[in-house]
Amino acid sequence: MKKVESIWAELSAKAQEASKEVAQESTELSEEVKVELALMDDLDRLSGDVKEITFDHRSAIMQFEEAAQKLKARVKGNVQQSVDLLTAINNAEKMASDLGVDVNLSKYQTILDNYYKVTQDLDELLRKV
Repeated sequence: MKKVESIWAELSAKAQEASKEVAQESTELSEEVKVELALMDDLDRLSGDVKEITFDHRSAIMQFEEAAQKLKARVKGNVQQSVDLLTAINNAEKMASDLGVDVNLSKYQTILDNYYKVTQDLDELLRKV
């Protein structure tokens, strides 16, 4: 009987030890699951940030492209005014020459030169996009 009790005690001890190991593994798995869940939460948060930035960039690109199209249309729509000014300057110079009068048209030429410079800058900018 002592032998049976001894075996029973040994088996009970092994069963308790195995039970503790299973509980410990369960706890360890629980910790691993918590870590995995925390990593997934980080990934969700980070990917959400990147999605928001991507949306903001796409919106900015669309606004930029729209502004570039408006600038192109604006330049095309305003060319005639510079042609009219150039023609008027040339006509005034010719009339003054025909009449033998000196006329100072430099302020008008400066305005036209500034227009040409800005238009050239704008053309260069639009070529880059």
